[in-house]
Amino acid sequence: MIDKLHQTRFWKNYSSYNKIVAECSMRSTVDAYIYYKFVKKYQFKNILEIGFYQGQTAGLLAEITESDCSITCVDPDPNTVLFDSLYKDFHYKIKLYQIPSQEFDYKQYDCIVIDGDKSFDTVSNDIKNSIRHLDDGGLILVNEYQLPDVEQALHEFMMPNGLVPFLKTDQTLFFHSPRNDRSDFLDFELPNLANNFIRFENCDLWGHVVLTATTLPIFTNQLNYFDLALKEFDI
Repeated sequence: MIDKLHQTRFWKNYSSYNKIVAECSMRSTVDAYIYYKFVKKYQFKNILEIGFYQGQTAGLLAEITESDCSITCVDPDPNTVLFDSLYKDFHYKIKLYQIPSQEFDYKQYDCIVIDGDKSFDTVSNDIKNSIRHLDDGGLILVNEYQLPDVEQALHEFMMPNGLVPFLKTDQTLFFHSPRNDRSDFLDFELPNLANNFIRFENCDLWGHVVLTATTLPIFTNQLNYFDLALKEFDI
């Protein structure tokens, strides 16, 4: 298990993935950092990712979780070429179902990433199924939460079922039960050192206090600058 983000295969091959945000591939560089810190800290044991795409997130999760972690991915049309070349030795952790999420047979999970089809009906179904199969104390991460259909689904199905937002990045919104107290991690561990190049501040989102993590455009859009920052602060 790798200790530093800049030492991972995920980061060393970051530029090989298809670009989604300017020069960045995993949504944005700040999202990569936040995912790394959160999963490294809480060491989830049963992770579900709806939307595999090229397996970039799945690869990062595989590298930074313990050997007994199980990662389930669902995607009707995944592109596994790059993932297979980088993570052959981690296949034992990952089960990929090449089916639509509507056909998937959910089990129980302590971390769920919703990043599949963004139509209202599909994302609503993904949210409802995820809530029903989330362990107490678990997290649901929703990507592209700003899209109108996704935002509507969150208002109609996520928060009425007791889960609230508590962390927001450029492309991901984190939800948990308000009974969970992660204040020490959010206030101290998460921003430690990274606050030199990532801005952390509280904001109000839908009536809830949410920690927002953002970067200057030069760090989000230029991979080489973010890479230098990670190495300078040994993250």
